[in-house]
Amino acid sequence: LLLRRQAPLWLAVVALLAQGYTLSQVAERLGLSVKTASTYKQRALNKLGLMDTPELVRWAREHGLA
Repeated sequence: LLLRRQAPLWLAVVALLAQGYTLSQVAERLGLSVKTASTYKQRALNKLGLMDTPELVRWAREHGLA
């Protein structure tokens, strides 16, 4: 998946997690600290009303991000 450069970072984090990357790998690919990547993941969970990473991954796959 290629995300547009204007895509929100939280969406890029979600897409990479859904593709099977670990949070550390996501952070490295996006040039973020692991803490920042974790914050974006948590913001995505909150924004989407989801409880955990498996739900987030499922959401991403259902919406074509993986």
